[in-house]
Amino acid sequence: MKKIMTILMIGYIIVLFNIDVFGFDLLFDSVGYGLIAFSFHQYNQKQGMNLQLIYPIVGAILVLINTFAISDYLSDIATLSWVITRAFHLMTLLEIFKLLHSRATAHEDRGYIDGVTNLRKGYFVAFSLSFIVNLLVVFVQVEILAVIALALVVMLIVFEVMLLFRINKFRSLEVI
Repeated sequence: MKKIMTILMIGYIIVLFNIDVFGFDLLFDSVGYGLIAFSFHQYNQKQGMNLQLIYPIVGAILVLINTFAISDYLSDIATLSWVITRAFHLMTLLEIFKLLHSRATAHEDRGYIDGVTNLRKGYFVAFSLSFIVNLLVVFVQVEILAVIALALVVMLIVFEVMLLFRINKFRSLEVI
């Protein structure tokens, strides 16, 4: 189980951090989504769960398409692609929360279960607000919305880092 959690954590780190050099992402997000899908598959096999592999797989494909096909970031197609990619990112993270909830339940610790539940709720609210405000920025283009969008993105990053720490906590609790 520890190996599965480690692969999940590495995949999520790759997806989370974008290190661009001359417009090329050094930590290729498609590889990160692939690792997440692999960890889901392994977890499903080991625990008999039904984590949806389609979300990280489609996320990997969309990121790959976005990287090589969409060069005009202001176009309607790029905006639509961003919306779809973010939706699959959210669905992938909801599956990660399902996995973490399963691990918290296996440890029979109410604190772990509540921690995962609260983090999921907080992340979902931050993601929803950030998503809506970012769409408003694209379509309405009011400058104050851009500032709000930036603040929400920072809050979202904080939640995503908290998720990484939660994954690591469960990884460290596993024996094998």
